[in-house]
Amino acid sequence: MSTPTQYPTAQVTVGGQPTVAGYEVISATKGYAKDEEDKQNANGTHRVKIQYSKRKTLSLVLEAHDSTDITAITDADEMTVDAVVYNIVSAVPTHTRGVTVVNVELIQQAEGLT
Repeated sequence: MSTPTQYPTAQVTVGGQPTVAGYEVISATKGYAKDEEDKQNANGTHRVKIQYSKRKTLSLVLEAHDSTDITAITDADEMTVDAVVYNIVSAVPTHTRGVTVVNVELIQQAEGLT
C-alpha cells in the first residue's frame, strides 16, 4: 500500500469549495460577466465579436457561524475569496430558526482579459 500524498492547505480548498471566514460555504457557482458586442459588415452579415472585458462572477450561499456579524457583508462593499477581490453586487440575508443564510452575488474587481 502506498503512502498518501499530503498537499499544503494553501493549494487545496476543503471539499472543492472556496472558503469565507466566519461562514460555511453551502454552494458556490462560478461564472463570467462579459462586456462584448457584434460588429457587422456593410451588408449586415456578422463580421466579428469584440470583447471589451471579462470578469469572474461568484454566487455563494453562506451559513453564518454563531459569532459571525452578518452586517459585515453588504451591497457595494468588497470581499476577498481565495485571494481574489470581488465587488459585492448583492447580499441578501435569510433569517431562519437555525442559522442565518446569506446569498451573495460577487463580481471580480480586476479585468480578466490579458
